Amino acid sequence: MKKIKVILLAFIITSSLFSQQTEPPQPMAKHDYPQLSKRQQRTAWLMLGGGTLLALGSMYWALDSWTSESGLGDHGQQYFFIAGICCMAGRIALFIISGNNKKKAMSMLMNLRPGNKQQMGNEA
Repeated sequence: MKKIKVILLAFIITSSLFSQQTEPPQPMAKHDYPQLSKRQQRTAWLMLGGGTLLALGSMYWALDSWTSESGLGDHGQQYFFIAGICCMAGRIALFIISGNNKKKAMSMLMNLRPGNKQQMGNEA
């Protein structure tokens, strides 16, 4: 038993050592923000759809097992329902982050347009 614990501990330590990031992340370029926003929004919609399907499917499964003669011995539908609700709740953060990235991209775009700089120079 001690050997298993030592091997497991050694595996956990070595896997965490090799999974560390050795290079600092590169700062995002101005053209990356719109693409990132679109990907995050698409992922959020997929999470909403998948969570809805999981929740509705588990409710159908629960109703089917309730009407059958086998009774309510199977609790798997409850776990699928909770997973569906968590997916639907998790998409909220992605929509918020996607909106922030979209705003950041638009502000960078406005700052780069030459007309805006000239107008600001003429007003001052």
